[in-house]
Amino acid sequence: MLKAFIVTETQKGHIMTLSQIHTFLTVTQTLNFSQAAKILGVTQPAVSTQIQLLEEEFGVRLFNRVGRRVFLSPNGILFLDHAKSIWDQVKNTSKIMTEKMPAIKVEQLSVGIGFATGFTRNTPFTSFVRGTYKNATVSIHQGLDQDMISELLAGKTDIILTHVPDAPHIKNGLSHLSIHPVGGPSNLLILASPTISKEKWQRDVGTLKSFPLILPNKKNLLRDFIDYEAQKNALSLNVTMETTDTDLILKIVMTGVGITILPASAAKNELDSGSIIGLSLPDFLANSTLCAITRQEVDAEPAPLVKLGTRIFTSGWMEKT
Repeated sequence: MLKAFIVTETQKGHIMTLSQIHTFLTVTQTLNFSQAAKILGVTQPAVSTQIQLLEEEFGVRLFNRVGRRVFLSPNGILFLDHAKSIWDQVKNTSKIMTEKMPAIKVEQLSVGIGFATGFTRNTPFTSFVRGTYKNATVSIHQGLDQDMISELLAGKTDIILTHVPDAPHIKNGLSHLSIHPVGGPSNLLILASPTISKEKWQRDVGTLKSFPLILPNKKNLLRDFIDYEAQKNALSLNVTMETTDTDLILKIVMTGVGITILPASAAKNELDSGSIIGLSLPDFLANSTLCAITRQEVDAEPAPLVKLGTRIFTSGWMEKT
């Protein structure tokens, strides 16, 4: 049975964009995602993402895929008339408006990256966003969690991607923000080189006093949690180095000169290869979840670009790329 399409601007959860409609129409003309990408001046993954978001929006397949070729599905044929009608209205409206006041609207998205996310500036994420919002300006910067939260509240940052430890005092401190989990929780582990002294490497909080510690900087949520737990257990930690560079921490730990505390996901390759060993302390450590953090919008919906960015992060996109 074909699903009826009711396209309105007030549809609950609606984030369909004009660029997505343009992409859909271009793909219907070429029946090839790569050719459509060349015509639109974006990457092929960006085209795929836009079509996927449309299909998720309506809960149906718009195209049937056979190898590298695509064909309109029955639902796609049904949507085609609506899409053409919308696009014709947009073109007519644009013509009228540009005759009166020519302008280019640029949408901005600022993403703050926290500690141990595995996410860097060199990422296809910006291509995905620009593929949907062609005039989007996407800026990505790394920083300390508490500083980025202040920027978020001031409207200078739109989304923060960082680890949030599963602890009441951390969650309470973020209760005025919206927290969107990105994937499942990861165990917080004490990490060390396999060459360390096995006599000192015990499943006891005393292990943390037996080795020098290389930790994330203060003002990071993970460090806030570690310091809180240390104080609760009356532990005096021997912190010899603080940094926001996760790769640097892992390299130093592999030399055997110190240990660290990180989410298991941040050291997955090293743990799998055996170049680093991990130890959990049930009385001290907990889980940590990679999350996208946004402002709580009271009087208005989040900006479409912020909503789209959050949706991409929480869709499992990072695990697929």
